[in-house]
Amino acid sequence: MKIFPDYIKKIAFVALSGIPDIEKVKRAVVMLESSGYSVIIKPCVSKKTTISYLASDIKTRVDDIHSCWKDNSIDMIIAVRGGYGSAHLLPFLDWSLLSKRNLPFLGYSDLTAIHLAFYAKGIGTPISGPMIQNFSTIENDEYTKASLSNVFSKKYEILPLPGKKIRILKQGKTTGSILPVTLSVLVTLIGTEYLPDMRNCILLAEDINEPVYKLDRYFTQLKQSGILEKLSGLMLGNFKQCGNETDRVRLFAEISKEINGPVVMKIPFGHSYPRISAAFGAKCSLDCKTKIPIITIENIPPK
Repeated sequence: MKIFPDYIKKIAFVALSGIPDIEKVKRAVVMLESSGYSVIIKPCVSKKTTISYLASDIKTRVDDIHSCWKDNSIDMIIAVRGGYGSAHLLPFLDWSLLSKRNLPFLGYSDLTAIHLAFYAKGIGTPISGPMIQNFSTIENDEYTKASLSNVFSKKYEILPLPGKKIRILKQGKTTGSILPVTLSVLVTLIGTEYLPDMRNCILLAEDINEPVYKLDRYFTQLKQSGILEKLSGLMLGNFKQCGNETDRVRLFAEISKEINGPVVMKIPFGHSYPRISAAFGAKCSLDCKTKIPIITIENIPPK
């Protein structure tokens, strides 16, 4: 499974949130090593803690992040899984140390907290994409693997899944830095130093297991915080098991009125597969002036 560019040779696994499925971790190791990658599993993946929903204590998780930056042989970090806990680490990270290297950091869901903080502080290359526990899922998923590879290219187009369409909720044309997030995690950073300036950004949002009234709550918080009006566009991904679709579409149509730019939904992005990957801060062009939206991403490839 050769996905990443040639300069990525050694990959570190970290667990910054929930407790991993070790069998899935072992299978991912086999898959990556059979493709020629070297893998290192950091202590936080297997160290236990007294808190049932966390992979390990804060110190272990922080130390493991720092050790990845200190080890020049590591070319990329991939989170094992989501859950909850990434935000615990933010006050304890050595931002000066992390600014010294540009490491790609792959994950999604709860990793949104780490990714947004990294982007806000200009750290590494945060990428929303499959985590280690998803690698067995994507082994034969050419759409997902192609999108993940595209993150490391200079320019590519976001295409719908075969037989599907991306739906336009509000017409227009815009460009902006893309922020691919899990909505419920994004709102937890409002009022902190870890939320980036979202002015002229295109928000790509998804979520899972949230009733529609909670999605409404999150978007209302974004509106009342003055964030929605700063965006240049909005893209809505998969909202897996998020209530009634009719209610969701009605909510998204109302939210569209608050956006100073085009809005689309049904982007293949989120907790469902196949899905796209996207790097935080990549330049996105969103053209919704025709019946079929044209969405292109222009990356500065990680080095």
